[in-house]
Amino acid sequence: MADEEDIGEEVGELDSKGEEEKRGAAIAALLQKSSTRLSESRGVLEFLPEINESCVDKAALKALVDGEAIGLIFSAMKTHCDNPQVLVAGCKALVFKGLKYQYNAPASQQVLGSGGVATIMAAIKRFPDDRDLQVAAIVALSHVVAGPENREALMRQGGVEVILDSVSRHNIRTSLPF
Repeated sequence: MADEEDIGEEVGELDSKGEEEKRGAAIAALLQKSSTRLSESRGVLEFLPEINESCVDKAALKALVDGEAIGLIFSAMKTHCDNPQVLVAGCKALVFKGLKYQYNAPASQQVLGSGGVATIMAAIKRFPDDRDLQVAAIVALSHVVAGPENREALMRQGGVEVILDSVSRHNIRTSLPF
């Protein structure tokens, strides 16, 4: 298997339909290595973009969701909740190409089961003046709350008010599904 620097490239280089199993294995290896690096913020800042960039097609997306990448992202965000760089990277990592949370029950359940909405809301509240974080969090929320269970979680946690405050404070344009 490739070393850490080559895993992202290896995932992206697989193009043919017959390579789906290899892509799944490469993503599984990436997620395994990533899970061992949760305690160090530098490692987290390296693997969060790799997770998102590995989502190159439907097979990769399935491997990421099956590998519980979403839960891993939220674990990283919770572990490093005082580091706005990690929180921004985590929010950006949640916006997978082609993932529609409202149509992907396993992904939506991972958000709900990981306390994902609460994690993003805590980041918004903790760093209200960090515009980069606010934008990344609002974009991530616009994706993850598309699933009805997560939208309800957002409403229960008073998220609408927090989002409206952030959007108006930082002049963020967004379309949220509520």
